[in-house]
Amino acid sequence: MGAISRPLGQISLIGLLFLTSIPAFAQTEEVFEQKLSNVLQQEEEEQHQALLIGLARAIAQKQPAVGIALLPRISRAADINLFISTLMRVWGRQNPEEALAACQKVTEGERRTTAYSAALEGWAAQKPEEAGQWAVKNLYGTYRRAAMARIGRVWAQRAPQEAAEWALAQSHEVDRIFILTDALEAWAEVHPIKAAEWVMTRPPGSRRDLALSKVLFAWAEKDAKAAVEWGVAQQEQNWLLPRVVAKWGRQDPAAATAWLEKQSNEMLARDARHAMASEWATFNPVAAFQWAQNHMKGEARFAAISSVMEAWASDYPQDALASARKLTLQADRLGALEVVFDAWARVDLEAFRAWAENQSPSLDRDIAIEYVANIVVVTEPTDAMNLVLTMQNKARLQECLSRYLEDWKQHEAAAAERWLKQHPTAAQYLRK
Repeated sequence: MGAISRPLGQISLIGLLFLTSIPAFAQTEEVFEQKLSNVLQQEEEEQHQALLIGLARAIAQKQPAVGIALLPRISRAADINLFISTLMRVWGRQNPEEALAACQKVTEGERRTTAYSAALEGWAAQKPEEAGQWAVKNLYGTYRRAAMARIGRVWAQRAPQEAAEWALAQSHEVDRIFILTDALEAWAEVHPIKAAEWVMTRPPGSRRDLALSKVLFAWAEKDAKAAVEWGVAQQEQNWLLPRVVAKWGRQDPAAATAWLEKQSNEMLARDARHAMASEWATFNPVAAFQWAQNHMKGEARFAAISSVMEAWASDYPQDALASARKLTLQADRLGALEVVFDAWARVDLEAFRAWAENQSPSLDRDIAIEYVANIVVVTEPTDAMNLVLTMQNKARLQECLSRYLEDWKQHEAAAAERWLKQHPTAAQYLRK
């Protein structure tokens, strides 16, 4: 529309000054509705968002109830969420009881979740404990969980230890988890050592384990090396360290690998390498696959390669298969193939079956056919049995036939016996 692009903060200020410059007597629902129409017609996205935020703030400061009445005029989901969250956050700070009562007028579901969370966030910025008590008393389900988490984060920005202790004092486990997660993550973003030290003062058990994991994972996002080294100093917390090292590996695999090479704790190093390979595989399976081959040995190597292959094959099964077939160690190769086949069969059985049936006779084909049959046999046992008869490895063929037939007889004995009589070759295999 030929609009001039300005920095987001500048647009927001200009928009807010423009919108709030209307005299109080002129700030009617009709005037705000016209302003909303003008904002929604703005095509440049940054200006669109900034002006919508400015309008929502102006309405919240002057006539917040008008904002609820205007919601049906907004059609785009992103605009509705932005408008509701801004309106209710300001309104909740000014008059929380009024704002929370108005949430009942917002459409049930995600939009009302946004409204409650934003209103309680505004209240929590001034009186977090009161906001939390209201949420516990009046909200349930997702409304409550989302609001409690938001309160915990806002409270933690001002008094993190108070927020964390309030979280642990909740009587419902789900409330504890949601509040504690946001409160500790917010604390760890600013003072990770203090957050971790506070967690270690709590009684040992699952709650402390959960709390520590939240702190260390948030800490690792900002300074993974420091989080890992702090964890090493806490001797009894080695169970958590592999996952923290894995997050370090996502950020700087070379540095994490170098650190692992110097570790004297072989169990920690082994578990950390496995976790690192698995984590790495989510964004670069090729590099993770190569790294696992070069830096791991024995059973740990096999387990890591399997984890990488599972993640890789879930998205790109044929690429994963090509790499699995290049493995030179027979145990690694067969294990990787089974992982790839299992993932591919679950993701796209039709394509996997077509590929398997078109392969030349080989052990690879037999393994693939077995994974197809394992799924097909549930709904089409006849089809599965016929597939098994195309296998070349007689021992595998016999084992599959016997297993499927016994299960089939439990549900459809007559059909199973009829198929067996029609296939004397299968009967011969079963008699051996």
